[in-house]
Amino acid sequence: MTTANAPFNKQQQLKSIISFLKEQGFQIANSVAGGYEDPKKFVFKGSELGFTPDVIAETNGCQYIFSLEEYADELSDKQVQNKWRLFDAYAKQKKGLHYLVVPEGNVKKFKKLIADWDLDSRILALEW
Repeated sequence: MTTANAPFNKQQQLKSIISFLKEQGFQIANSVAGGYEDPKKFVFKGSELGFTPDVIAETNGCQYIFSLEEYADELSDKQVQNKWRLFDAYAKQKKGLHYLVVPEGNVKKFKKLIADWDLDSRILALEW
C-alpha cells in the first residue's frame, strides 16, 4: 500500500483498499472514494444515530463492510462501539463480515477493543 512514513491520506488509502479488494475478487458496491455511489448511512432502529461505512464490497452473494480506522480515539469509545456494532449487524444480515482497516502499528489496540466489546469485526492491517 503506502509506506509507514507517508502522511495519512484517506482518499488515497481508500483507493488502495479498493484495488486490493478487487484483486481478491470483490465487486465494489459503494464507497466514499470517488467514482462510486456513496454508501447509505446505517441508522439504529428507532434512532437518528447512524454511521456511513467507507466501502461496501460483494463476493459470492455476500456483502462485506470495510471501515478505515486510523485511531480508535477519533470518537468517544461508546460511539466507536456503536459504529462497529452497527456495521457487524448489517454485515451479518448480508452473510458477510465487517473489517476494520487499520495501520499495522495499531493492530493490538484494535484487537483489544474488539475483544473487550465482544464484536465479530475482523482486522485488515495495512502499512501507511
